[in-house]
Amino acid sequence: MPFPHLTTGSAPEGLNSRHAAWEELLATATPRQRELLFAFESEHSTSLLAEQDALTEELARHFPGLAPAIRSVVQHHLIDQRRDDVGTCCAD
Repeated sequence: MPFPHLTTGSAPEGLNSRHAAWEELLATATPRQRELLFAFESEHSTSLLAEQDALTEELARHFPGLAPAIRSVVQHHLIDQRRDDVGTCCAD
């Protein structure tokens, strides 16, 4: 499996996915807790995107002749691709 963090293998017993855990957490949270959870998730997501951008630019810098292709593939896989398609595109 190319992306083990996207699987359900590490979910606590009774929860079959990160999404299910998030939904259960939101269902039991107070309005203030929901506000804090969304703030945390937003900052976490922004941080991950910045890290991906930095890695993309480092790869492009190390391989200047391939920089346009690297950026294009990253665009395709991180932005355009649906989670259901991970590991299935470009295989033909």
